[in-house]
Amino acid sequence: MKLTRANSFWLATLVLSACAHTSEKQLTASEHRAEAARHQAEAARQEAQFDPKQTRERLEPRTPFAEPGYGLETYNPTAEHLNEADRHMLRSFEHLKAAQKLEKFEDAACVGMTVAERSACPVLAPHLTQVEEIAQGLRLHLKPDAPAKMITSQMICHLAYANAEGFEKAPCPLYVKGIQIKAGAERIIELRSTDPAVAAEVRKQARMMFGAPASSKPVSTAQ
Repeated sequence: MKLTRANSFWLATLVLSACAHTSEKQLTASEHRAEAARHQAEAARQEAQFDPKQTRERLEPRTPFAEPGYGLETYNPTAEHLNEADRHMLRSFEHLKAAQKLEKFEDAACVGMTVAERSACPVLAPHLTQVEEIAQGLRLHLKPDAPAKMITSQMICHLAYANAEGFEKAPCPLYVKGIQIKAGAERIIELRSTDPAVAAEVRKQARMMFGAPASSKPVSTAQ
């Protein structure tokens, strides 16, 4: 798809790894923290339902190796609420760890950049010669004099910011939740996803920005 107009091309929003209904590998850091809070609240609700005074006695089940006769077993029917509280606290911990990982990745990817710079959409159009549609998304071809490393770094930083802070805080065209940015051959940057719906959405947004491809050939399956 050749560029036919010189309007600004802003790029945004990827997730490094989000949702079948909310597939956790694609949740943002803020979404992970929200999930952590939800699990903590449910853990507290479950724990509140445990009553240490609610003890009961029941006959122990006979086994082939048991002594003759039955013994009495003491149990608490509300103890399962403690087990459920533990399960929710574990899920909360997992979500917090995932959030911290995304936030650390943002800091590593955006060293030296302010919050304003991280959230700003990287400008691409002036540096592109072609936007190629591929099966997994898009392939961006840069001009010979384009600062490829700087552009790639800005895109990766912006994506890391969106994954950590939320895509709604960085609403830039082409950045679709679930997309990954990959430096391909020299002066090529790819926006890819193994999710066909995500890849299709990226191609759709590119067509809205630059129009339909010059030819009617099917989407390239080149890897």
